[in-house]
Amino acid sequence: LFPYTTLFRSSGGPVLTRDSIFAFDKDTGAISTTFVPDMPGGVKTLAAGPNNTVYVGGAFNSVSGVPAYKITDLNLSDGSIVKGFKVPTVNAIVQDVRYTAGRLFIGGQFTKLGTNARDRLAELNPTTGAVLPFNVPVDGTHFKGASQVYHMDVSPDGTKMVLIGNFTS
Repeated sequence: LFPYTTLFRSSGGPVLTRDSIFAFDKDTGAISTTFVPDMPGGVKTLAAGPNNTVYVGGAFNSVSGVPAYKITDLNLSDGSIVKGFKVPTVNAIVQDVRYTAGRLFIGGQFTKLGTNARDRLAELNPTTGAVLPFNVPVDGTHFKGASQVYHMDVSPDGTKMVLIGNFTS
């Protein structure tokens, strides 16, 4: 998870340049030559999605020139945005993403997703990216900058959540 250009090399392979994100074969360690999304602004978090996809959150505003504001779902085969997944513009960084029990949650510094007010925590439709009614504001007196959710975890059944961040309520 790197917000800048980085050089990578598989054992014995060529040196490859990747921006913010890369993929490799878990059995061989070979770096993928087809998963090459360009995500200027940087990647902060990943979560395995359904059907050979990966949810990606961060500070980016596009994926290989296609608008995608802070959260997207990418095909593992080629790094393209999954067709039909379109989240309204997120107004600040997505620090963490969790996909559990068919539910997709994002946390970060944001306060709006399109016209939907969501204070630092939101649930999205995992197929379309539409903002769902789940609305638990995370705020309060903070320190070290704007309130935000840094990390979260969700129970396997999707009914409980733990948040870490610089918020008080």
